[in-house]
Amino acid sequence: MIIDSKGKLFGKVSIIDILIILIVLGAAAGLLYKFTRSDTPTFMTKQDSLRIEFYVEEALSETATAIKSGDNVREFVQNTSFGKVTEVSTGESVFYAADAEGKMQLSSKKGYSSLRITMEAKGVYKEHEAIIVESSEYFIGSYITLRVGQTAVYGRITDISKIN
Repeated sequence: MIIDSKGKLFGKVSIIDILIILIVLGAAAGLLYKFTRSDTPTFMTKQDSLRIEFYVEEALSETATAIKSGDNVREFVQNTSFGKVTEVSTGESVFYAADAEGKMQLSSKKGYSSLRITMEAKGVYKEHEAIIVESSEYFIGSYITLRVGQTAVYGRITDISKIN
């Protein structure tokens, strides 16, 4: 007989022991699935052409003039490729300082410029949510450091659009 008079399978393991082991293994498999599954797209996901606009309030003027159309762009922390610069424009730097009455006033600093960098990259466009570039998610308003050509600038993403 497979089950003896004491309820043991092959005379060694009880049916209750087997049920407990199956429940524990099922729970472990469920947890493993939950924590290893990723909601980010894989390499199989169709890549969209993206236009990303990036704004820097204040950068050294030498840095601003060093950035050229065609420069490679990478996000500093995760080393994500943001493609190439398609357009660069400069303006007066944006700097807030207290006036004589202690009120914050918008002004600019000598030797500094603001920058607007437009770049084209490949990634997944999630309408009204974000973009995913090389499995990293970015949003409008995200402050990041970019390496552009031989420079590095800190600013924020101001616009994201899909190129048709």
